[in-house]
Amino acid sequence: MSVFKDSDQFYACVGGLLQKIKQNPELYKLAADADMVARFRCVDPNAVISIDTRKGVNEIRFGEEGPAPDIELSMPADLAHQFWMGELNVLAETLAGRIAYRGPLKKMIALIPLLKPAMKLYPQHLRDIGFLQDESEKRT
Repeated sequence: MSVFKDSDQFYACVGGLLQKIKQNPELYKLAADADMVARFRCVDPNAVISIDTRKGVNEIRFGEEGPAPDIELSMPADLAHQFWMGELNVLAETLAGRIAYRGPLKKMIALIPLLKPAMKLYPQHLRDIGFLQDESEKRT
């Protein structure tokens, strides 16, 4: 059974986290410093989220619309959930072929300062929206 019942639930969980980042001045500055378009493409359920941090843009898009990404990560939605929970080694999963990566490695490295603080917010965000009941229920 998948972690997410449908793409709407995925967007509420992962997309909602990204919206929180956008509202946090410190995290937003980290995102803006990356100066890129990053796309996360998931399956089971199918969902696409793009983050556009180019100077002056600050947009999060659901679906295929928008500019071509500088980098793109493709993975099952369950792996995306594990990633945001901090339970997944992206490099190991990429080398194993479970995560596909496209784009310059330099751009991917630019996202790293944003990812760790965002991972700390994800479990609380899931509790806030009623997806997790408590710390012990991680839906994985």
